[in-house]
Amino acid sequence: MHIKDYLKEILYVVNYKSVTGKRMPQDYKAYGIISLVVSFVTIIMSYLNFVEHEFRMMVTTLIITIALVIVFIASITGKGIKIVNAGLCISFFIVCIVFTLAGRNDGFAILWSLLIPPSAMVLVKFSHGILISVLFEIFIIAIFWTPLSDKIAAYYSDTFILRFPMLFTAFLILSILVKYYIIKKEIAEDKADAEIERLMSKLENQASTDPMTGLYNRRFFMEHADLRLKECLRNNKSFSIIYYDIDKFKSVNDIYGHAAGDAIICTVAEISSNQVRPYDLVARFGGEEFIIFLPDADIEVAEMIAERLRKSVEEKEIDHDSQMLNVTISLGVVNSEGNMSDLNELIGIADKALYEAKEGGRNRTVIFR
Repeated sequence: MHIKDYLKEILYVVNYKSVTGKRMPQDYKAYGIISLVVSFVTIIMSYLNFVEHEFRMMVTTLIITIALVIVFIASITGKGIKIVNAGLCISFFIVCIVFTLAGRNDGFAILWSLLIPPSAMVLVKFSHGILISVLFEIFIIAIFWTPLSDKIAAYYSDTFILRFPMLFTAFLILSILVKYYIIKKEIAEDKADAEIERLMSKLENQASTDPMTGLYNRRFFMEHADLRLKECLRNNKSFSIIYYDIDKFKSVNDIYGHAAGDAIICTVAEISSNQVRPYDLVARFGGEEFIIFLPDADIEVAEMIAERLRKSVEEKEIDHDSQMLNVTISLGVVNSEGNMSDLNELIGIADKALYEAKEGGRNRTVIFR
C-alpha cells in the first residue's frame, strides 16, 4: 500500500460509524468494568480525604466516582449512550481543567487528566476524542509554558512541567492506537455481518424462486397462497386461482430443442408477471405449468385476467436462433364461491378445468362453475 492508501484507511477508520448500530463492542464493556474498579478506588480516596479534612479533594473524588459509575452503566447497558457519553466527556474535561488550575504542591490532582485520552476515545466519536485530547494538551502547554500562567505553573516542579506533557502525549498515542484497532475490528465485524446478511438473503431467494424464470417456486406458492387464502376467508373476501400450461410443449422441445423450450418458458413467465396485479402471486408450478393466486378477485375478474394472459401469449412471437416461434396456453380457473377453503382442493379443481381446456381444443380458458 502507498502512503496515500494508508492515509485514506486512517481517515476512514477515524470517521467510521457502525453500519449495524446494534452492537456494543466487548472492548467497550471492558472499559466499563475497569471504570467500576477505579470508582471503588476513588471511593476509598474520598473517605481518606474526609478523615484528613481534605474536603475539596473529597468532593472532587466523589464527582469522579459518580462519573466513573455513569461510564460503567453506559458501557454495560448502552442505554442513552450518546447523550450520557457526550455530557460525561465534557464534564470530565471541565473537572480536569479545574484540577489543573487549582494546583497542589504534590501535583496529584492534575494526574486525573491522564484519563482524558482513553475516556474521550470511549465516550465520543474517534475524531472528536482526538480533538478533545489535543485541546487539553494545548491547554496544559499554555498553563505551563506561557508568561500569563506563571502563578499556576508555580504549583508544579520544573521536572513535572517538562515531563507531564510528554506523559500525556504518550497516553494520547496509546489511546489512539487502541481505539484505532478496536474500530478496525468493528469494521471487520460489520462487513462480516453484512456479508452474512447478503448470503442469507441470497439463500432465501434461491429457496423461494425458480432459477430459470425468476418466478416463485412451488413450495413458496403453497406456503404463501395458503396464508393469503386464510386471510381472504377471515375478511370474507373472494379469491381465485388460475392454473395453466403451455400447449404441446413436448413437441416444441422435440422439434426445436430444449434451449427453445427454456426460452418459451421464460417468455411465458415474463408475460405472466406483466399481466397480473401487483399483489397477485405468480409461480412456476413445475415444468411448463404455471399458477396464479388472485386475492380479492371474483370469477369475472379472474376470467378477465386469464383471457388477457392467454391472448398476450398467443400474440407473442418468440425469437430463437433466428426462428420466430409461437405458442399458446390453456387455462383452468376456479373461484372460492361455494365455500371451498382448501388450497389443494382448489388447485385440483383448477387442474380439472385445465384438462377440459385441453380436451376442448387448447388455447382456451375454462371456468369451473
